[in-house]
Amino acid sequence: MEKIKQTIIAIALVLTANICFGSVISDVSNSGYSVLTNGSFSTGNNVSIVGNVGAGGYVWLADYTNIDGDLSTNNGVSTGSFVTVDGDLNYNSSFWMPSSSTVSGDVSSSSWQAPSIAAASVSSGSQGLYYASNSTVNLTSGSYNSLTVAGGSTVYLSSGTYSFSSAWFDSNVKIIADTSNGDVIINTAQSFSTSQFVSLTTFGNGNAYIVSAGSFSIDQHNEIAASLIANTTGSVANSSTIEGVVYASSSLWFGNDVNIGGLTASVPPTVPEPATALLLISAIPFVRNRIKKNSSH
Repeated sequence: MEKIKQTIIAIALVLTANICFGSVISDVSNSGYSVLTNGSFSTGNNVSIVGNVGAGGYVWLADYTNIDGDLSTNNGVSTGSFVTVDGDLNYNSSFWMPSSSTVSGDVSSSSWQAPSIAAASVSSGSQGLYYASNSTVNLTSGSYNSLTVAGGSTVYLSSGTYSFSSAWFDSNVKIIADTSNGDVIINTAQSFSTSQFVSLTTFGNGNAYIVSAGSFSIDQHNEIAASLIANTTGSVANSSTIEGVVYASSSLWFGNDVNIGGLTASVPPTVPEPATALLLISAIPFVRNRIKKNSSH
């Protein structure tokens, strides 16, 4: 009987998470872009991006940046030296590239419209969480207030949704996400931030997503196997690797030697179709009735 109760709770949590957050995750994952913003996009030197890049604002690509895909903007594009775009380049207002930089595909001038992305909406809880240095943390999915994890700690997450007002991971924190039973989604109402040498690794068939109704800020030398999504601004500092899609509505900035795995680094999100969700919801009263009948015997 206890297992049946736990099943009801698990179904409710999964449905709540996917109905509330599935839209923005699905929109970004299915946009066709590995890096996307409605605002400006700029990089440091030697940035590598696998997949298409789209920006509503001005684009600046510093020396030795490589885009293994198309580049589209509804504004202008300027680049440093030895920049390569392996697909097409579409700009609206202006375009400048030195002779050392190349575009493998067509260069064209026309208006471009960014894909429509739903805004993230995150509700956090009241319990704040703080973990001291070198802690081992087995975090249960749910809604919390702020999360602070001090340096050298290891955080274990399992399939489910974790919502915070803000999340801060200090230097050398390891986040290990078990996606065997579905995606791991970290939501923040305000900000998601890391210090240096933070890692997020996954094992299982699902993906990890970091969704902020505010901003995200990834410091230097991070290795994050998750997609990053923000309603406002996003930044990824020097020598960090993101194995997922990166989207920030207002603007995006990458430091030197940043690597973006993009769409090739993730599988389609495990968000149930509306018909499946309705079927699961309709099953909950039936399971509850089974509990009542069993309790009466």
